[in-house]
Amino acid sequence: MMTNRRLFWLLVAASIGFMALALVFGEMLHVYDKVWWWDDMLHALSGILFAYVGLYVLHLLERKNAVKLHPATVLLFTFCFTITAGVVWEIYEFVLDIVLGFTMQQWNMGPHAIVMGKSYQGMGLRDTMQDLILATVGAFMTSVGICVNARRVKSVHANDR
Repeated sequence: MMTNRRLFWLLVAASIGFMALALVFGEMLHVYDKVWWWDDMLHALSGILFAYVGLYVLHLLERKNAVKLHPATVLLFTFCFTITAGVVWEIYEFVLDIVLGFTMQQWNMGPHAIVMGKSYQGMGLRDTMQDLILATVGAFMTSVGICVNARRVKSVHANDR
């Protein structure tokens, strides 16, 4: 059984690892420019990471209020929490692009820019939608996995009686 403290530190470690992949490797070592699927992988991983953060938040609320939620409720909350986090992240990217002139959403590089051998026109919308879709896929897969695991654990405990 994983304790709250252990789960918290596991999430902290996973978050630091994620930031290292995004910032150190992606930005500083220019892996975003060298590996075409790097951004896609990170957004899928963000869906998984945010799903577990949502699950942790829900777990804390369950313990504080001494309630046990139905696995479908856990699935729905985790999924919605993750999608909301993905949307907030895309807003963050947009604000940094506007305020600081970044190109995180790949929309302000000019109409004739060539990126990874492809015309850049219209890439911003495609990038944003692809990021949200990949985060949603990661959220869905993780939420379903969490729900299935919760049912399995419940079934194992029922058989122990």
